[in-house]
Amino acid sequence: MMGNRRSMAALTASALLFATWLVTGCSGPSYPVLDSGHAAFEDEIVWLDNYRVLFRGFEGELATTAKRKGLYIWDTRTNQVTWYGKGGGHLCYYEGYVYYGFYNGAQTTKEYPYLDSWKEGPFGKEEYHIHRYKSGGGISRNNALKRSHVDCRLHRHEVVDQGFWIPLREHDGPLVIHMNDRKVIYRGQLLPVSSVYSLDFTDIRFVSRKDAYFLQQGAGVGRIGWDENGGCLPVYWLHPDGGVQDVCVPHGPWSQNGIDAVTPTRRGLVLQDSEMDSDRNWETALYLVEKKNVWHRLIRGRVGRTVASPDGCRIAFTHYLDTEIMSPDVPGNRTVKMMDLCSAKYVQ
Repeated sequence: MMGNRRSMAALTASALLFATWLVTGCSGPSYPVLDSGHAAFEDEIVWLDNYRVLFRGFEGELATTAKRKGLYIWDTRTNQVTWYGKGGGHLCYYEGYVYYGFYNGAQTTKEYPYLDSWKEGPFGKEEYHIHRYKSGGGISRNNALKRSHVDCRLHRHEVVDQGFWIPLREHDGPLVIHMNDRKVIYRGQLLPVSSVYSLDFTDIRFVSRKDAYFLQQGAGVGRIGWDENGGCLPVYWLHPDGGVQDVCVPHGPWSQNGIDAVTPTRRGLVLQDSEMDSDRNWETALYLVEKKNVWHRLIRGRVGRTVASPDGCRIAFTHYLDTEIMSPDVPGNRTVKMMDLCSAKYVQ
Protein backbone atom coordinates (compact mmCIF):
# COMPACT_ATOMS: atom_id res chain seq x y z
CA MET A 1 0.00 0.00 0.00
CA MET A 2 1.21 3.56 -0.67
CA GLY A 3 3.02 5.61 1.97
CA ASN A 4 4.62 4.79 5.26
CA ARG A 5 2.96 2.38 7.66
CA ARG A 6 2.37 3.99 11.02
CA SER A 7 1.79 1.64 13.93
CA MET A 8 -0.56 2.93 16.58
CA ALA A 9 1.65 1.77 19.44
CA ALA A 10 -0.28 3.76 22.00
CA LEU A 11 -3.43 1.89 21.07
CA THR A 12 -2.73 -1.71 22.06
CA ALA A 13 -5.19 -4.50 22.61
CA SER A 14 -6.46 -2.64 25.64
CA ALA A 15 -7.77 0.04 23.29
CA LEU A 16 -10.52 -2.37 22.32
CA LEU A 17 -11.97 -1.70 25.75
CA PHE A 18 -10.92 1.96 26.09
CA ALA A 19 -14.45 3.27 25.70
CA THR A 20 -16.40 0.79 27.78
CA TRP A 21 -17.29 3.71 30.02
CA LEU A 22 -18.78 5.50 27.01
CA VAL A 23 -21.25 2.75 26.28
CA THR A 24 -24.68 2.46 27.82
CA GLY A 25 -27.45 0.03 27.04
CA CYS A 26 -30.96 -1.10 27.77
CA SER A 27 -31.29 -4.67 29.07
CA GLY A 28 -28.30 -5.79 27.02
CA PRO A 29 -24.54 -6.32 26.95
CA SER A 30 -21.84 -3.68 26.67
CA TYR A 31 -20.09 -3.05 23.38
CA PRO A 32 -16.32 -2.43 23.25
CA VAL A 33 -15.27 0.49 21.06
CA LEU A 34 -12.03 0.51 19.07
CA ASP A 35 -10.48 3.95 18.47
CA SER A 36 -8.23 4.59 15.45
CA GLY A 37 -6.70 7.63 17.15
CA HIS A 38 -7.09 9.67 13.95
CA ALA A 39 -9.30 12.69 13.47
CA ALA A 40 -11.57 12.42 10.44
CA PHE A 41 -14.40 13.98 8.47
CA GLU A 42 -17.67 12.33 9.47
CA ASP A 43 -19.05 11.81 5.95
CA GLU A 44 -15.79 10.55 4.44
CA ILE A 45 -15.61 6.96 5.74
CA VAL A 46 -16.01 3.77 3.68
CA TRP A 47 -15.27 0.07 4.20
CA LEU A 48 -12.82 -1.56 1.77
CA ASP A 49 -13.76 -5.00 3.11
CA ASN A 50 -15.00 -6.44 6.39
CA TYR A 51 -11.98 -5.23 8.36
CA ARG A 52 -10.32 -2.29 6.59
CA VAL A 53 -11.69 1.26 6.68
CA LEU A 54 -10.71 4.02 4.24
CA PHE A 55 -11.25 7.52 5.56
CA ARG A 56 -10.29 11.14 4.93
CA GLY A 57 -8.69 12.62 7.99
CA PHE A 58 -5.54 13.77 9.73
CA GLU A 59 -2.36 12.41 11.26
CA GLY A 60 -3.24 12.32 14.95
CA GLU A 61 -6.22 13.02 17.15
CA LEU A 62 -6.71 16.78 16.96
CA ALA A 63 -7.89 18.20 13.65
CA THR A 64 -6.90 21.70 14.77
CA THR A 65 -3.22 20.81 15.17
CA ALA A 66 -2.77 17.64 13.13
CA LYS A 67 -0.62 17.51 10.00
CA ARG A 68 -0.90 15.73 6.68
CA LYS A 69 -4.56 15.80 5.74
CA GLY A 70 -5.57 13.10 3.29
CA LEU A 71 -6.68 9.49 2.95
CA TYR A 72 -5.83 6.77 5.47
CA ILE A 73 -6.47 3.03 5.71
CA TRP A 74 -7.32 1.63 9.14
CA ASP A 75 -6.94 -2.12 9.64
CA THR A 76 -9.26 -2.82 12.56
CA ARG A 77 -7.72 -6.27 13.16
CA THR A 78 -4.30 -4.83 14.07
CA ASN A 79 -5.43 -1.27 14.85
CA GLN A 80 -2.80 0.08 12.47
CA VAL A 81 -3.43 3.19 10.39
CA THR A 82 -1.61 3.62 7.06
CA TRP A 83 -1.22 6.80 5.04
CA TYR A 84 -2.72 6.21 1.58
CA GLY A 85 -2.21 9.56 -0.10
CA LYS A 86 -3.62 13.00 -0.71
CA GLY A 87 -7.31 13.26 -1.37
CA GLY A 88 -10.23 15.61 -0.97
CA GLY A 89 -13.93 15.24 -0.26
CA HIS A 90 -16.81 13.19 -1.69
CA LEU A 91 -15.06 9.90 -0.97
CA CYS A 92 -16.85 6.94 -2.57
CA TYR A 93 -15.93 3.25 -2.84
CA TYR A 94 -17.73 0.33 -4.47
CA GLU A 95 -16.39 -3.16 -5.22
CA GLY A 96 -12.80 -2.08 -5.86
CA TYR A 97 -13.63 1.24 -7.56
CA VAL A 98 -12.90 4.53 -5.79
CA TYR A 99 -13.61 8.22 -6.35
CA TYR A 100 -12.48 11.28 -4.39
CA GLY A 101 -11.73 14.95 -4.96
CA PHE A 102 -8.11 15.74 -5.74
CA TYR A 103 -6.34 19.05 -6.39
CA ASN A 104 -2.85 19.17 -7.89
CA GLY A 105 -2.46 22.92 -8.25
CA ALA A 106 -4.40 23.36 -11.50
CA GLN A 107 -5.47 26.96 -12.11
CA THR A 108 -8.52 28.47 -13.72
CA THR A 109 -8.29 30.88 -16.64
CA LYS A 110 -10.20 33.98 -17.69
CA GLU A 111 -12.05 31.93 -20.31
CA TYR A 112 -12.66 29.00 -17.96
CA PRO A 113 -13.06 30.45 -14.44
CA TYR A 114 -14.30 27.18 -12.89
CA LEU A 115 -12.89 23.70 -12.64
CA ASP A 116 -13.47 20.27 -11.10
CA SER A 117 -10.57 17.94 -10.36
CA TRP A 118 -10.66 14.44 -8.96
CA LYS A 119 -9.23 10.91 -9.01
CA GLU A 120 -11.17 7.75 -9.81
CA GLY A 121 -10.62 4.20 -11.01
CA PRO A 122 -9.63 0.80 -9.62
CA PHE A 123 -8.44 1.23 -6.04
CA GLY A 124 -4.67 1.76 -6.03
CA LYS A 125 -4.66 2.61 -9.75
CA GLU A 126 -7.01 5.60 -9.86
CA GLU A 127 -6.28 8.32 -12.42
CA TYR A 128 -6.39 12.09 -12.20
CA HIS A 129 -9.11 14.02 -14.06
CA ILE A 130 -9.76 17.70 -14.53
CA HIS A 131 -12.67 19.51 -16.16
CA ARG A 132 -12.79 23.26 -16.81
CA TYR A 133 -15.99 25.11 -17.62
CA LYS A 134 -17.14 28.64 -18.32
CA SER A 135 -20.07 29.00 -15.95
CA GLY A 136 -20.88 27.81 -12.45
CA GLY A 137 -22.37 24.38 -12.02
CA GLY A 138 -19.78 21.80 -12.95
CA ILE A 139 -20.12 18.19 -14.00
CA SER A 140 -21.72 16.99 -10.79
CA ARG A 141 -24.47 19.61 -11.07
CA ASN A 142 -25.38 18.94 -14.69
CA ASN A 143 -29.07 18.02 -14.81
CA ALA A 144 -28.37 15.13 -17.19
CA LEU A 145 -25.06 13.94 -15.67
CA LYS A 146 -24.57 13.03 -12.02
CA ARG A 147 -22.20 10.93 -9.98
CA SER A 148 -23.76 7.98 -8.21
CA HIS A 149 -22.95 7.69 -4.53
CA VAL A 150 -23.65 3.97 -4.82
CA ASP A 151 -21.20 2.76 -7.51
CA CYS A 152 -19.14 6.01 -7.70
CA ARG A 153 -19.54 6.43 -11.48
CA LEU A 154 -20.89 9.28 -13.57
CA HIS A 155 -24.33 8.43 -14.98
CA ARG A 156 -26.40 10.07 -17.71
CA HIS A 157 -30.16 10.33 -17.55
CA GLU A 158 -32.87 12.36 -19.23
CA VAL A 159 -33.77 15.62 -17.54
CA VAL A 160 -36.80 15.36 -15.25
CA ASP A 161 -39.33 18.18 -15.53
CA GLN A 162 -40.18 19.74 -12.15
CA GLY A 163 -38.12 17.18 -10.32
CA PHE A 164 -34.75 15.43 -10.12
CA TRP A 165 -33.17 11.99 -10.16
CA ILE A 166 -30.78 10.09 -7.91
CA PRO A 167 -28.41 7.71 -9.74
CA LEU A 168 -27.96 4.20 -8.33
CA ARG A 169 -25.91 1.45 -9.97
CA GLU A 170 -25.93 2.01 -13.72
CA HIS A 171 -27.77 -1.20 -14.63
CA ASP A 172 -30.43 -0.54 -11.97
CA GLY A 173 -31.38 2.91 -13.21
CA PRO A 174 -32.13 5.92 -11.00
CA LEU A 175 -34.70 6.96 -8.46
CA VAL A 176 -36.86 9.60 -10.15
CA ILE A 177 -38.49 12.23 -7.96
CA HIS A 178 -41.40 14.27 -9.36
CA MET A 179 -41.81 17.33 -7.18
CA ASN A 180 -45.12 18.54 -8.60
CA ASP A 181 -47.09 15.43 -7.60
CA ARG A 182 -44.65 14.25 -4.88
CA LYS A 183 -43.95 10.87 -6.44
CA VAL A 184 -40.84 8.70 -6.24
CA ILE A 185 -40.46 6.15 -9.04
CA TYR A 186 -38.10 3.12 -8.99
CA ARG A 187 -38.03 0.82 -12.04
CA GLY A 188 -41.46 2.03 -13.03
CA GLN A 189 -42.94 1.44 -9.57
CA LEU A 190 -44.39 4.12 -7.32
CA LEU A 191 -42.72 4.03 -3.90
CA PRO A 192 -44.63 4.74 -0.68
CA VAL A 193 -42.31 7.58 0.29
CA SER A 194 -43.95 10.67 1.75
CA SER A 195 -40.96 12.87 2.58
CA VAL A 196 -40.11 13.75 -1.00
CA TYR A 197 -38.74 17.22 -0.35
CA SER A 198 -35.97 16.08 1.98
CA LEU A 199 -34.98 12.92 0.10
CA ASP A 200 -31.43 12.94 -1.27
CA PHE A 201 -28.57 10.56 -2.03
CA THR A 202 -27.62 10.19 1.65
CA ASP A 203 -30.93 8.44 2.32
CA ILE A 204 -30.23 5.42 0.10
CA ARG A 205 -27.47 2.84 0.48
CA PHE A 206 -26.69 -0.35 -1.42
CA VAL A 207 -26.17 -3.34 0.88
CA SER A 208 -24.23 -6.04 -0.95
CA ARG A 209 -25.03 -8.85 1.50
CA LYS A 210 -28.73 -8.28 0.78
CA ASP A 211 -28.26 -7.37 -2.90
CA ALA A 212 -30.73 -4.56 -2.31
CA TYR A 213 -30.96 -0.83 -1.64
CA PHE A 214 -31.91 0.43 1.79
CA LEU A 215 -34.03 3.57 1.66
CA GLN A 216 -34.68 5.96 4.52
CA GLN A 217 -37.52 8.35 3.82
CA GLY A 218 -35.55 11.53 4.35
CA ALA A 219 -34.64 13.43 7.48
CA GLY A 220 -37.99 15.17 7.80
CA VAL A 221 -40.15 12.07 8.12
CA GLY A 222 -38.38 10.99 11.29
CA ARG A 223 -39.79 14.02 13.06
CA ILE A 224 -43.41 13.64 11.99
CA GLY A 225 -44.30 10.90 14.49
CA TRP A 226 -44.85 7.17 14.55
CA ASP A 227 -48.59 7.02 15.25
CA GLU A 228 -49.51 8.09 11.74
CA ASN A 229 -47.94 4.86 10.47
CA GLY A 230 -49.56 2.45 12.90
CA GLY A 231 -46.82 2.72 15.48
CA CYS A 232 -44.00 2.31 12.96
CA LEU A 233 -41.69 4.54 11.02
CA PRO A 234 -41.31 2.64 7.74
CA VAL A 235 -37.99 2.24 5.95
CA TYR A 236 -37.60 0.13 2.82
CA TRP A 237 -35.55 -2.48 1.00
CA LEU A 238 -35.61 -1.89 -2.76
CA HIS A 239 -34.65 -4.95 -4.79
CA PRO A 240 -33.15 -4.65 -8.29
CA ASP A 241 -36.06 -6.67 -9.73
CA GLY A 242 -38.44 -3.92 -8.55
CA GLY A 243 -39.63 -5.55 -5.35
CA VAL A 244 -40.17 -3.35 -2.30
CA GLN A 245 -40.09 -4.58 1.31
CA ASP A 246 -40.97 -2.30 4.21
CA VAL A 247 -39.32 -2.51 7.63
CA CYS A 248 -40.80 -1.17 10.86
CA VAL A 249 -38.78 1.14 13.10
CA PRO A 250 -40.76 0.91 16.36
CA HIS A 251 -41.38 3.51 19.05
CA GLY A 252 -38.50 4.16 21.42
CA PRO A 253 -36.52 6.91 23.09
CA TRP A 254 -35.52 8.07 19.60
CA SER A 255 -39.15 8.93 18.75
CA GLN A 256 -39.22 12.30 20.52
CA ASN A 257 -36.66 14.09 18.34
CA GLY A 258 -36.76 11.91 15.25
CA ILE A 259 -34.09 9.87 13.52
CA ASP A 260 -31.15 11.49 11.74
CA ALA A 261 -30.03 8.28 10.03
CA VAL A 262 -30.77 4.54 9.90
CA THR A 263 -28.07 1.95 9.18
CA PRO A 264 -28.99 -1.71 8.57
CA THR A 265 -26.65 -4.27 10.17
CA ARG A 266 -26.68 -8.03 10.63
CA ARG A 267 -27.85 -7.53 14.23
CA GLY A 268 -30.59 -5.02 13.49
CA LEU A 269 -31.06 -1.35 12.70
CA VAL A 270 -28.64 1.23 14.09
CA LEU A 271 -30.50 4.50 14.70
CA GLN A 272 -28.84 7.87 15.06
CA ASP A 273 -30.86 10.32 17.13
CA SER A 274 -30.07 13.84 18.34
CA GLU A 275 -31.00 14.54 21.95
CA MET A 276 -30.21 17.00 24.73
CA ASP A 277 -28.22 15.95 27.80
CA SER A 278 -28.76 17.05 31.41
CA ASP A 279 -26.67 20.19 30.82
CA ARG A 280 -28.81 21.06 27.79
CA ASN A 281 -26.02 20.30 25.34
CA TRP A 282 -26.95 18.50 22.15
CA GLU A 283 -25.41 15.08 21.71
CA THR A 284 -26.04 12.11 19.47
CA ALA A 285 -27.49 8.89 20.80
CA LEU A 286 -26.73 5.73 18.85
CA TYR A 287 -29.14 2.81 19.31
CA LEU A 288 -29.22 -0.77 18.08
CA VAL A 289 -32.81 -1.97 17.56
CA GLU A 290 -32.99 -5.74 17.18
CA LYS A 291 -36.77 -5.93 17.16
CA LYS A 292 -39.72 -4.29 18.88
CA ASN A 293 -39.00 -3.76 22.59
CA VAL A 294 -35.43 -5.09 22.22
CA TRP A 295 -32.93 -2.27 21.86
CA HIS A 296 -29.59 -1.06 23.25
CA ARG A 297 -28.09 2.40 23.56
CA LEU A 298 -24.64 1.99 22.06
CA ILE A 299 -22.71 5.16 22.85
CA ARG A 300 -23.03 8.71 24.07
CA GLY A 301 -21.34 11.85 22.76
CA ARG A 302 -21.34 13.24 19.23
CA VAL A 303 -21.54 10.58 16.54
CA GLY A 304 -21.22 11.08 12.79
CA ARG A 305 -23.01 9.08 10.12
CA THR A 306 -22.44 5.36 10.65
CA VAL A 307 -21.38 2.97 7.88
CA ALA A 308 -21.65 -0.82 8.11
CA SER A 309 -19.09 -3.35 6.91
CA PRO A 310 -20.11 -5.54 3.93
CA ASP A 311 -20.97 -8.47 6.21
CA GLY A 312 -23.08 -6.19 8.40
CA CYS A 313 -21.19 -6.99 11.61
CA ARG A 314 -19.20 -3.79 12.21
CA ILE A 315 -20.04 -0.12 12.18
CA ALA A 316 -17.54 2.73 11.76
CA PHE A 317 -18.21 6.35 12.66
CA THR A 318 -16.61 9.53 13.93
CA HIS A 319 -17.11 10.30 17.59
CA TYR A 320 -16.15 12.79 20.26
CA LEU A 321 -17.45 13.96 23.62
CA ASP A 322 -19.09 17.28 22.87
CA THR A 323 -19.29 18.62 26.43
CA GLU A 324 -15.70 17.67 27.33
CA ILE A 325 -13.90 18.29 24.07
CA MET A 326 -11.61 20.98 25.47
CA SER A 327 -10.39 18.80 28.34
CA PRO A 328 -6.76 17.73 27.80
CA ASP A 329 -7.35 14.20 29.07
CA VAL A 330 -10.18 13.41 26.63
CA PRO A 331 -8.88 10.83 24.10
CA GLY A 332 -9.41 12.25 20.65
CA ASN A 333 -11.29 14.89 18.75
CA ARG A 334 -13.74 13.50 16.22
CA THR A 335 -11.72 10.31 15.77
CA VAL A 336 -12.85 7.32 13.73
CA LYS A 337 -14.13 4.52 15.93
CA MET A 338 -15.51 1.03 15.33
CA MET A 339 -17.93 -1.31 17.11
CA ASP A 340 -18.23 -5.03 16.35
CA LEU A 341 -21.85 -6.03 16.84
CA CYS A 342 -21.09 -9.69 16.08
CA SER A 343 -18.35 -10.04 18.68
CA ALA A 344 -18.39 -12.98 21.07
CA LYS A 345 -19.20 -10.62 23.91
CA TYR A 346 -22.39 -9.62 22.14
CA VAL A 347 -23.72 -13.14 21.58
CA GLN A 348 -25.96 -14.23 24.46
